[in-house]
Amino acid sequence: MPEWTTADLIPYICRHIDDVHALAALSATNKAFNHYLFSTTGGKHWIRAGRLVCGEEYWPNDEQSRWLEETDPRYLTKIRICPWLSMPTEIQEDEEEPIIWFNDTGVDSSLPDKLNMMRWAPQKGEHYGKMIDIIKLHDSVSIIISEAPVSYFISHKNNKLLKDTFNFVDRSTKHIESWARSIQGNIFWRIQALYQERNHTVYQFGIRQDKLLLPTHRTSKPKLTRACWSAYRGDNVKDAVKEIRSEFPAYPYLLKCHNQCMAQHVINGGSLNTLKELLQEEPNFANEDTLFFAIHERREDMAELIVSKTNPNKVCQSGLIWSILTNQLILIREGFDINLSCAWYFIQWINDSSVLMSDNMRLSCTICAKMKIPTADGRQLVDIMREYTTQFLANYDDYEDESTILLRYKMKSTMELLTAYE
Repeated sequence: MPEWTTADLIPYICRHIDDVHALAALSATNKAFNHYLFSTTGGKHWIRAGRLVCGEEYWPNDEQSRWLEETDPRYLTKIRICPWLSMPTEIQEDEEEPIIWFNDTGVDSSLPDKLNMMRWAPQKGEHYGKMIDIIKLHDSVSIIISEAPVSYFISHKNNKLLKDTFNFVDRSTKHIESWARSIQGNIFWRIQALYQERNHTVYQFGIRQDKLLLPTHRTSKPKLTRACWSAYRGDNVKDAVKEIRSEFPAYPYLLKCHNQCMAQHVINGGSLNTLKELLQEEPNFANEDTLFFAIHERREDMAELIVSKTNPNKVCQSGLIWSILTNQLILIREGFDINLSCAWYFIQWINDSSVLMSDNMRLSCTICAKMKIPTADGRQLVDIMREYTTQFLANYDDYEDESTILLRYKMKSTMELLTAYE
């Protein structure tokens, strides 16, 4: 029996591999495997593996696909399995042959509700919402549509997030998303402005003549999105922080997912213990943005926890607070300072015609009164405010007009909050 040669062995091994990832790993093993798998002869293995992933029904047999099977089977397989990797092309919808937009899911229609129950993805936040629909892309991948609206490509095998559409388009305006598939296997994505049926844009994902791929933006990497979602659920925060540190070693707290950092995801998740764990793993999440977010969400307990992490070396002098109150020059500072924030809220309210105190100011003053964080020179905000209001109101002793009465009311309301825990 003749001995096996490399030329015999490589095709034999590849014939027994039907996993695309295994083929990719094998092609990186050595030059011989790489040359074979990227040759016209070896390309059939990519096609076979791709068909198994997508299913025959979702593997088109049009002229362009047949040509690519002969010339670039790896590219064809990659885009058929993961069409979101292709650079989307804006197209004009043909009125004579309109695109048939999906109305049949082809998969378990109860999955969005199940994912909502599992808290698979955040449902709270500016760019999040409940999962409301599911569409089958092919035998291994589905598209989940949320109320946000953002669409998620997920694996049928384990519901793993593969990609989302958040960074694909401008999110400053509200819109509706729809999906369709052509007989050539390309995927169409329609972005329709809310309440404006004729105002829509259609993008095509799929095979391109220039084979241009969508640039990978680091904040849109699925593993980073999954890390933030894991923190939102309170699942293994330590590993979630480790994941984002792998991308941003020096500044993990700056990473944004759907325009929110990991700490903001945790606040939306609602667990104080998870926030404690996160701040222990990465203290730099205790910053001004996180504090304001907790205040905005009316999470007094979380805001107090963040304030308790105040760096005493980065709080301001009482003179800076006085300069804010007297409308003098404001200096740039590092870190965050609840005293300075309260003074800023106060002067904004004093200079505004509004009678009602904002919820953000009310909660900030309450936290400031309870936490009693001193200034860099050891003073308390309540003492600074008491001195300021006394001097300010002394100039209005002889006035009883409407504006003066309003000023007195605002100062009294503020002082009542700041002295509540004396």
